[in-house]
Amino acid sequence: MIAKSIIGPNTDIRVVLSTLWIFVLLNMLYADMISLLDHNAPIHILLMDKIEVPPAFLVGAALLMETVIIMILLSRVLKYKTNRLANISIAIINILAVILGGWSSAYYLLFASVEIAAMLLIIWLAWSWKE
Repeated sequence: MIAKSIIGPNTDIRVVLSTLWIFVLLNMLYADMISLLDHNAPIHILLMDKIEVPPAFLVGAALLMETVIIMILLSRVLKYKTNRLANISIAIINILAVILGGWSSAYYLLFASVEIAAMLLIIWLAWSWKE
């Protein structure tokens, strides 16, 4: 009810959630791309200084990113209860990853703030979504 009043009565919340996940994904990708240009960024140091990154870390990072990618699709196709739970759970996991995996440069804090705000909106929309 509340979600429909914010986004409009005829707007499909599934489409809004899916679109928000695309928005989050693009912000995450661009934050990582800019970090590669920053010589002080942890990702730059790992990749450009040829420090051996354990395969398990890479798999974990891929799984984490895949959760965002898969939510683009799942937000559109999952049934109501499962959809709400998946959006809330994956958003919480990724908010924690953004906070714990980030660092304090101005550009990263900007991207992280936008990502977290979008994921908080996803949580709020999913939480307030009435069938």
